[in-house]
Formats: sequence, structure tokens, C-alpha cells
Amino acid sequence: MYMVRLKSITPTGIVLISRYKLINQKFKAIVGLHLPAMQVSENYQVTSIFGQELTLSYPIANNVLLGAFFLHGKGRNNDFKATFSSIHANYQKNKWNFLTQMYYLDLGDLTGVAETISYDINTHFQAKAFVNFTPKDQFFISTVGLKYTL
Repeated sequence: MYMVRLKSITPTGIVLISRYKLINQKFKAIVGLHLPAMQVSENYQVTSIFGQELTLSYPIANNVLLGAFFLHGKGRNNDFKATFSSIHANYQKNKWNFLTQMYYLDLGDLTGVAETISYDINTHFQAKAFVNFTPKDQFFISTVGLKYTL
């Protein structure tokens, strides 16, 4: 995953992620490693984070999936440490996908809700929109993106 600042077209982050299907039946469990996640500040200072993730999912209908996600990251050249956890429901209809999440981030003791809406343009491209709200600080963000899959 590669992210850039639109204002200056400079990088903000690069994440190399490796995942393995630990359990691949009706109930699924996937473990992952972020090898590493690198963040680039506006003055080009690079920090890196090593992360581990666990994704659990279980279908309750043909197009509805319930799940949980856990991500723990620890800085390699900094003192960053954080754990993110969420429960989510995923609804899929034709080329549309709706992912609703409730989450907790121990960094700043944040809880919130998020919605990701995606549309499969073709086998390689997917358009995405994301909105997030954290009640504690009344913070609202939204982003749009385009995902390319090899």
C-alpha cells in the first residue's frame, strides 16, 4: 500500500503486508505481518512500525459477513506503540460492498464508527469511499480512493 499527499505528491506512507490463511473454512482466521509500515513526514523524516494483525470472519447469510480485526504495531526507530480492534459487518450486493465498523484504538483512547463503501469497476480496479466519526472529539473524516489488484 502506497499513500501520497495530493498537495505536493510526496509520499506519506508505504506498507508491505504479508497475510496467511490460518483457518480457511466457514469460519476464517487470517494472520498478517506489516513488514514494515513506513511513514514519511512533510520534512521527509522516515519512521517505521512493525505490525501484526488477526482477522476473523463468519458468514451469517450468503451476502452478510460478521467479523473482528485486531492490529498491534510497535515502532522500530521510535517509541510508537498502539493496538486497534474492531468488530464489523460486511454486506455485499452485486458489485457493491458496504463495510460497517465499530472500533477502539488505545492510542488516545478513541472509539468510533466507520463506513467503507466500495464498487468493483472490473477485475483489477475498485473505487472506495470511507467515512469515520469519533464521538469523543466529534472528529469526522472522509476519503475516496482507487484500489488496483494484480
